[in-house]
This record gives sequence, C-alpha cells and structure tokens, in this order.
Amino acid sequence: TVGPITTTTYTVTGTVTATGCENTASVTVSIYALPTIDAGPDTSMCIGDSTQLMATGGDTYVWDFDPSLSSNIVADPWSHATSDTWYYLDAYDANSCFGTDSVFVQVNPLPSAPVIFEVNEWLISSYTSGNQWYFNGSPLVGETNDSIDWVMQGQNGQYTLLYTDMNGCEKFSEVNNIITITTIGIDEVDAFEVNIYPNPSNGLVNLELNEPADIIQIVSVNGQVVYSEQNISSGLTNLDLTYLKDGVYIIQIIQDDLIVNRRIIKE
Repeated sequence: TVGPITTTTYTVTGTVTATGCENTASVTVSIYALPTIDAGPDTSMCIGDSTQLMATGGDTYVWDFDPSLSSNIVADPWSHATSDTWYYLDAYDANSCFGTDSVFVQVNPLPSAPVIFEVNEWLISSYTSGNQWYFNGSPLVGETNDSIDWVMQGQNGQYTLLYTDMNGCEKFSEVNNIITITTIGIDEVDAFEVNIYPNPSNGLVNLELNEPADIIQIVSVNGQVVYSEQNISSGLTNLDLTYLKDGVYIIQIIQDDLIVNRRIIKE
C-alpha cells in the first residue's frame, strides 16, 4: 500500500533464486488535485417562492436528502424551502476525486398588506415607501409615492396597491380595501390656484391662494381635523404646524361647496 503526495513511479524487481535471473516492472500512481466544489452563493427568497441552486466544480453531485429540493442528484435543483435551510453537497470530478460545500437559503416572510386610506381626492398608503399603485389591475407608471391624487388621474375605476419590503417580498392591499372611483370632480382641480412651500416642511408652511377661502383645515391620514382656520384672505398665509407629529397631512381649502386638497409632509 502506497500513499504518495505527488505523482510517483514505483519499480519492482523479481529474481529467480535458482538461476539468478531477474526482471523488472514499474507502475505510476498519479496524484490529482482535489476539485473545488462550490454549492453557490448564499441566497434568500420570499416564502411561497422558489430559488434555483447552482453548484459547480464537479461531474457528479449528491445533495443531502431534503424534501424541499426538486432533486438531490443534479447540480441545479430548485429549493422550495418554507424556512431558513442549509443544503449540504458532496461532489466528484472526472477522476472520482471528492469535495464538499454547503449553501444557505434564507426564507423571508411576506409583509403585512398595505392599507389604503381615502381622504377626499387623496388615496394614502399605510407605508411611506415601497409602494406601487395599480389602476384596474395594471401598474401606474411612476406612481410609487405614499399617496396618489385620483382626481389628477382623470379616470373612474379601481385602485389597489402593491407594497414591496426591503427584502423584495411583496403584498397587495386586501380585496376589501379596493378603492373604486366613480365620480371625477374636475371642477375641484381648477377651483383654486394653490402654492404650498416648503414641502416637506418642519412645520412652518407658506400657503398662497389666488382668491379668498372660507375655511382652511389640516386633516391627518385617519381623517381627523387637527387644524382649522376660517375666512382666509387671498395672497400669502403663514401656517404654524410645528406642534403636529411628523407624517403626511392633507391641507383642505374650502370655498362654498368646493374643496381643494393638497398633501403636505411634516418632518
């Protein structure tokens, strides 16, 4: 039995004792480098999804048995894991040399469904980022803010919302939270010329109107009136909202039966 660490040739000599005749033979034992087996990079997915593993470095692959794998004898099985899982791999190259590796699949939970609040002409998401608004089942290009003005969209139909969290996991608003718009108040768009700045604001807000208003009020996303002032003259009005909590609010300008809504962010 031999165990060389480099390729080595061994020679043996045989002798016939009675005659003294002899001959030789040799054999070479080749040493192959161990294969570099790579089970692929650690990865993550959302629960309910699947991800494909991509092993390299071998000719024959054997994964430890796991029912969440589509196959345990191919280089690229699909993982259908429902919880964080380590997968362990044995692999052999063309010389039958052996190597091992492992890969970790992190399974992330789905986020809570976004909630759409309807405040007059504004549809407001319960999430401040990660939003994609949908209209009649199709995404609205560029509408990824935390609110949308359905009057400005100019169409009647159904609004839903897709939220994507920091892990890339997605959740649509619930079916009982679909907002259906049937009346577009075109007059509301042109009722006033309104300029609000700065926005976002630290609470000191400048409001410019082209004509007087009966009432100006500030409404929170849950519909609560947190500020109200009557008989506002045209021109510049200064509002002090520093006492309000940071967040999204709606400024309502009311004149007779017309209401104009503008969103402002207090931060």
